[in-house]
Amino acid sequence: MNTPKPGRFPPPIPMPWIPAEKSRLIRIIGRDYINRFGDRSGGATPYLNLVLPELIKRSSSPAQLEAWDKNVKELIDNYSALRLGRHSDYVFGILTPLIRKTKTLADLQAWDKVVKSLVSDYKIKRLELCWCYVLCILPELIDRSSTAAELKAWDAAAKTVVSSVTDDKEDNIRRVIPKMIKQATNPNQLEALSAFFSE
Repeated sequence: MNTPKPGRFPPPIPMPWIPAEKSRLIRIIGRDYINRFGDRSGGATPYLNLVLPELIKRSSSPAQLEAWDKNVKELIDNYSALRLGRHSDYVFGILTPLIRKTKTLADLQAWDKVVKSLVSDYKIKRLELCWCYVLCILPELIDRSSTAAELKAWDAAAKTVVSSVTDDKEDNIRRVIPKMIKQATNPNQLEALSAFFSE
């Protein structure tokens, strides 16, 4: 997975505009983030350092960046409105790999809809530690998938593995299962690894 771990931010990406415009836009975007989401996730730093560089790559003008930013913040709002979890988990875990996976806002919205349905399914199945799934497992699955159908297949296999975990649940969901996902060549092979936890 290419997504930086929480607390480890990549270096800023140069914008194709003059420095004064860059600074002004970053201030506006950061202030807007804090106004909308408050300081519940350590201010706007995760958004500015993880999400914003990806949005800049997709923007050829300040207006285009503002459009991406507006739409992405609506996706974050929607995650909270659906009561799927903390908006900060969505920003740290899912959002950056989703943006990397897509080139247009329409693509991003389509992938986002699928991913949110997978998080909802995780909660409906009453699997434990949903925040670990969002932060550690789902980003790996997004990186492994080239289509929504492929993502759903990987996700079903991952949930089978998660449901087989009985001991050290947090450590297994945060560390062991993501490693299994990296090593598996297909969803069936990943699902077969659930036997590892039932021995």
